[in-house]
Parts: sequence; C-alpha cells; structure tokens
Amino acid sequence: MEGNGNKFPAWVLVFVLFCSFVSQALSSQHGTKVKGLVRNKRQICVDGAYDLNGKNCCRCGVGQKLVKPCDSQPDDRTCAPCERNTYNSEPNFDVSCKPCTSCAHPSANLEVDEPCTPGRNSKCRCKKDHYCTTRSLHENCVSCSPCEVCGPEGTKIACTATNNTVCNEKKTGIQTGTVVAVVVGLLAALAVIGVVIFFMKKRTQQQAPPPVEHNDEGLPLLDLQPHLYDIAEVLGWKDMKKLALRSGITRVGIDSCKLDNPGDSQGQTLQLLEKWVEKEGREASRSLIKQLKAMDKKRKAEELKDNLAEWKIDSAAGSNVPV
Repeated sequence: MEGNGNKFPAWVLVFVLFCSFVSQALSSQHGTKVKGLVRNKRQICVDGAYDLNGKNCCRCGVGQKLVKPCDSQPDDRTCAPCERNTYNSEPNFDVSCKPCTSCAHPSANLEVDEPCTPGRNSKCRCKKDHYCTTRSLHENCVSCSPCEVCGPEGTKIACTATNNTVCNEKKTGIQTGTVVAVVVGLLAALAVIGVVIFFMKKRTQQQAPPPVEHNDEGLPLLDLQPHLYDIAEVLGWKDMKKLALRSGITRVGIDSCKLDNPGDSQGQTLQLLEKWVEKEGREASRSLIKQLKAMDKKRKAEELKDNLAEWKIDSAAGSNVPV
C-alpha cells in the first residue's frame, strides 16, 4: 500500500499534456490577431497619404477639407465637412473647399440637373426648348439659347439640349396668286415708304439734327452677343438707361427690365443691353463707343474700345474661348 502511494497518477500526466496543447493553440490565434492589428495600422490612411515635411499624413476624404495637419501619427490630422454651397470631389489635403457652380446666372437659360453636395459639384442643363451654345473647359454648359421654331416647311431635326432645330428646306414653287399678292404688297410698301421719306425730309428741313460723330476709324465692328455680361458690368444701370433713351427705347421698355429683375441691377442692365443691341443691329459695337463719348463717358468708352479690340483679335484667330 505504501509503494502504490509514491507512484505519479496517470490522469495527472494526461491533464498536463492537454493544458499544454490548449495553451499553444491560444497563443497561435493571439499571434495572428496581433499581426492583423499591425497590418491594419500600416493601412490606416484609407484615402491615401501625402508628404508633410518628411512624414506621411493621411488625406481628408471626399466632401471634407483639412483643418489641422497630422502631428505624431499619420491619422491624427483634423478634417471638417465642406460648408454649404462648396465641395471637394476627391481625397485631398486642401484647407478650403471649391465653390459650387451656379445655374441661376441671368439670361443663361439654365436650370439645375444635379444639385451640389459636399462631395460633388452641381450640374446644369438647358431649360425646356433651349439648347447649349457655350461650354466651359470641362464641357459643362454655361449658356443656352431658345430653339428655333420652324414655319410651314416643318421640322427636319428636332431641337435637343446640344443642337438647335433644323428646318426642312422651303419650297421654291410660287403660284400665280402668290406672285400677285407679293407684287401688290411690295407696291403698297413702297408707297408707305415714300410717304414716310417725304415727311422725314420735311421734318429734317424744319429742325436740324444734333451733331453726330461720323468717324468710324479705329472702332471695331464686332458681334456683341457673346460679350454682353462683360459690357453690362462696365456700363452699369445708370449709364445703360441713358444710352437706351438716346437710342429711342421708350421708358416703358426700360421700366419693364426693372420689373423683370426686381432688386437685381446687373440683371436689369443685361436685359436692357440686349434690347439695345437688337435695336442697333450690325453697327452696335461702333455705336456703343460713339454714344458713350457723346455722353462724356470717355473712360468707359476707352475701356470698352480696348475690350472690343481684344475680342476681335480672338475672333479673327478662330479661337473658341470657353466662358
């Protein structure tokens, strides 16, 4: 009995071996987790990193801007969301966000296609029955014009957001009744014109017209339509109103521009300038400079004259400069 008590029990040996096996298994799993944590720490810059004075710093994500760069760790930089009406569409380390594109420019005939978000710029499109006439460097539309409306000849290609309407060719065949009607109409028009010329000459003889500058030397002849925004900014509402009155535009027509753009002096000026250019026709660019000089607005006249000369050079070179 005493000899059996000194022997080492077999079950104790089995228990020790089992504990050793379990300990090794747990140690193996723990080591894998630690390696995973180290691997994640190396990949902590989800949006990429940039170099700052020889150390890596994490970039801010889409829709954010950098408030404070990193210090001791790549990811301890401080980012903040873009403010209202601003955006950043890519990971960055910029201290400010880009301003959103506005689709509400006067007379541009645009509307919002996709609204601006902190991570994406706004996208504009032409209003209904308009097509794009001017694009930016990034191929975004910045100005649209009304689609042409075809007459009795009908439409060949309908207007889209990218091209104007294409009308069918007008028929050349003329019936006898049409010829008679045209001849009678022309004779009537000539008679009216003769009466008007007679009374105009009579009135001219009674009252001499004010002196007008007839020297067009050095004044460029140019289509003003693509440059209305810049011209309106130089003129201002007050001088634009004087210019319109000198050209015979009624006060009712002038007041309608104010009513269409309440509180928007730039929009009022632009709309009235469009009316004035339409009235002056092909000589609008030259008339603009001469009339401003006659109004004793020589500084504005010289500024616009220089601008017209530059625009004419760009037009002659065939450059299609985006707005």
